[in-house]
Parts: sequence; structure tokens; C-alpha cells
Amino acid sequence: MNPESQSPALVIPLPQAILSTNVAELRVSLAAQLAGNPACSAVEIDLAGCPTIDSSGLNLLASVYRECVQRQIPFRVTNPSRDIHSLLTFLKLTERFGPPPAPGKQ
Repeated sequence: MNPESQSPALVIPLPQAILSTNVAELRVSLAAQLAGNPACSAVEIDLAGCPTIDSSGLNLLASVYRECVQRQIPFRVTNPSRDIHSLLTFLKLTERFGPPPAPGKQ
């Protein structure tokens, strides 16, 4: 494939906490962005503005990951806070979601 014909990665910033109280709204937004970019070469979720995530938020990230696997494109999470990075590491999700570098070691 010609590198010039490949679409760039879809970078989606999530500038808020990803919690059960807002995950339905975020799911609709993410689905629309994915549907609107069917030829993207990768999906990157930028968590720089996300201070915290709960189990519903992790489920949302997992659903985006599954969509990327189905499309056969890379998925990664970037710029997680120290707490989110620790959570992803504890749950052994860093291999599937990145792996993101440890905060402060970029």
C-alpha cells in the first residue's frame, strides 16, 4: 500500500473523567467519530485531560479496542494520568492499550 494513500491515525481526546454517569454520551460520540473515519490507519485515545476512569469507562475503551481489532488497525491510549496508568498496569491492559509510557517518562 502506498503510504501517501493511507489515512492518518484518528486521535480522539477525552478531556473529562470517563465515568458511568457520562459513558453513554461518550460512547455515542466515539461511535460517530469511528464511523466517520472508516479508513483511518489507527485509533489513539488521548487521556491527557482525563483525571479518572471507572469500570464503565474501561468497558468503553475495551469496546473501542474491539472495534479496532475487527478493523485490523492499531489501538492505543496515550497520556494517561499516573492513577490511570497504574490502573491499566494493574489490570494488565497496557499491552492491549498501548502500552502507554509511565507518566513522567515520555
